Amino acid sequence: MGATRNQLPQLSKLFSDAHLMSKNAAHSVLQEYSDTQGVCLENLKILNRALLSLSEIQPEQQIFEIVLNSVFELVPTAQYARLFFWEGERLVLKAARWADASRPVPGADSPPDVFAYQVAKQQTLLKRKDRSLNGHASGVLGFPCRMPGQTAGALLVNLSSIEATPVETLESMHILAHQAGRALDTARQFQALASQAYIDSLTGLPNRRALDQRLEEELRRSSRYQHIFTVIMIDLNDFKSINDQLGHPVGDQALQGIANCFRRMLRDTDFVARYGGDEFVVILPETTPDEAQRIAQRLREAADACSQEIMDLPEGAASISFGMATYPEQAISASGLITAADQALFRSKRSYHMAKG
Repeated sequence: MGATRNQLPQLSKLFSDAHLMSKNAAHSVLQEYSDTQGVCLENLKILNRALLSLSEIQPEQQIFEIVLNSVFELVPTAQYARLFFWEGERLVLKAARWADASRPVPGADSPPDVFAYQVAKQQTLLKRKDRSLNGHASGVLGFPCRMPGQTAGALLVNLSSIEATPVETLESMHILAHQAGRALDTARQFQALASQAYIDSLTGLPNRRALDQRLEEELRRSSRYQHIFTVIMIDLNDFKSINDQLGHPVGDQALQGIANCFRRMLRDTDFVARYGGDEFVVILPETTPDEAQRIAQRLREAADACSQEIMDLPEGAASISFGMATYPEQAISASGLITAADQALFRSKRSYHMAKG
């Protein structure tokens, strides 16, 4: 006796319960279900392993590998498997594999599969006779992959015979495809949160955490290849006055405008981050102090001009002061470079206020 459609919730709960148990206890539960429902124990074990792996946060490619490996374990007659997921309005082939691993698979830019669209849009198991794959498969099964509240894509499996596929295998594949969509959704949410953790929400620049990471990377690279690099710490002059006199929304516009100016002026190899408040830090790889001085001066001129682009900000109101430190001349550690640049910035700010009176 095979699993039936109304057993799907029961099967899903079975695996959820098994994941909370010890290995031996989970085996006993699966064995009991197999005995009472007539479902293949080996299939239950395969599916349980796959779902347990997919319940953890995995990189996207690892998710695809788990799913495709499980397909060929669950369906001995499977000859070709493909995973499609939505990117905007288009279904994109994310992973594919033949039972014969030596056979080449198409790339992500391959033409869209009409059957994959049908499965994803109808959100149900579909079957299609298909002998187009060099005679290697007599049919295709399509299983919808779902994210919470929506269809994520489709899992297509070419088999030598559709009719010979047990109902319980279809149910197992249905659960696997469903969990693949949920796992991908979790992975993308985690990736988005991780990205947000390194981005300043106001300016869109990397934040202090990203700066710390990049600075350590540059130290390792420069130490290994015996290169120099320079750090520039930048502060907006009279930023408090902008907030007090023109309001915080205008102050936010000033920070955003300055950030955009810096992005336009710097080289692709340079790195700029918001350090905090009205302070920014720039990392200039393989840049001497003289070269960094010229770059900083261009940033200063850009910042002066930037105020004209910002609504309600007087001309020149977004001027900057800066301080620099070069590795390894002035410091050989991240904290040492930041401290040296900060001290140089302090002297620059003091000179600015003295000249201003």
